[in-house]
Amino acid sequence: PIRQFADTRLNDEELESLKGRCIEHWRSVLPIAPIGGTNAAELVETARALEPDQANLTAAIEWALDLRRIGEAMTIFGSPFGELLRLQGSTHFSMVAKWIDTALRHQREISPRVLARSLDFAGSVAAYSAQNEAWLAYARQGIELAQTPAEQHFFGVPAAVATYRLGRSEEATAALDRIIAETSDPAMEASALLA
Repeated sequence: PIRQFADTRLNDEELESLKGRCIEHWRSVLPIAPIGGTNAAELVETARALEPDQANLTAAIEWALDLRRIGEAMTIFGSPFGELLRLQGSTHFSMVAKWIDTALRHQREISPRVLARSLDFAGSVAAYSAQNEAWLAYARQGIELAQTPAEQHFFGVPAAVATYRLGRSEEATAALDRIIAETSDPAMEASALLA
């Protein structure tokens, strides 16, 4: 991986230059994954194609955070790379939680769309890790950032499920009932009913 090469073979100036080029490369070539996108199969396929570059993508995010390039770090995470981590499940929770905690402290420096997508991926990793408090917190942050009713729904259903997992079934049921009452889209209603 690039991080091992950089740490062992480059002087400080070369290392800083490499970090910047690596961050810029991944930020520029990876699109932000759509929130609630309809082409999940394509997103999964793109994510799986990134698996050989996982260590380099992780390094790029870590370097961007170290250099206080928070928006760029979340742009990389909010891309299909975040989907790859979601697919891999719970093994990445502590790393992802650190990234999101940093991003939330610098929220004003990040596009709401990028942060919302990053929160969705982080929420999924938290859910797979049974970190239900974190999952609920990320979903609630996503609801606040949502720009459309569909995005509010997209974060509202996981918030209700996380609430249920925390043993607050009446609160979860009320939230799902509210989501169902507020939607006229049969697919969104069905997702809330299935939750």
